[in-house]
Amino acid sequence: MEKQLLIEKTIEKELLHDEYKRDRIYANRYEIRECLFYKEGVPLKEKTLDLYLKEIQRNPSHSIPYRKIQKEIKDLNLFFLNSSFGRELSLETISLVPTLPHSAISV
Repeated sequence: MEKQLLIEKTIEKELLHDEYKRDRIYANRYEIRECLFYKEGVPLKEKTLDLYLKEIQRNPSHSIPYRKIQKEIKDLNLFFLNSSFGRELSLETISLVPTLPHSAISV
């Protein structure tokens, strides 16, 4: 459990450094933990967690766990607000925004 906590805290710190909002990190904490510590519902082995810790100590933003989280964000499996973009990166943002026909748009 200590290893998971260290990994989680480091990933959180990196996400904050990359300007992701703390409330969105918190809202996605269970998905983040699932991504970091499980593979197909099975907990990762201690050996894998040790590897993650070594990578994080060398370069957190290029570590396997951080890249996994970035991939989930990119694939729209995690919903985050990145202040540099100023909008939420999520499936809802893309699919639930109604599109208006050009004739309905007034200038």
